[in-house]
Amino acid sequence: MDNWGYDWEAHTVHTEDHYILTTFHVLGKTAAAESKGTVLCQHGDYEDAALWLATFDGKPFHLQLVDQGYDVWLGNNRGT
Repeated sequence: MDNWGYDWEAHTVHTEDHYILTTFHVLGKTAAAESKGTVLCQHGDYEDAALWLATFDGKPFHLQLVDQGYDVWLGNNRGT
């Protein structure tokens, strides 16, 4: 997200079965106005959240959602 100029923050989530997952909150380029809603982008099996950035031609769709005013989070499965 740095390559696109978007601020972000990493959050760790501790599960009841002792996994530690990292989720990423895309903050945008400037302070956000009121959000249109929250969106969790979750990858498929054998992938991770980084693929949301690497596999798009042009601007990744989750960054487009941020531009439209949505509160966007990227999730990771256990074992990524």
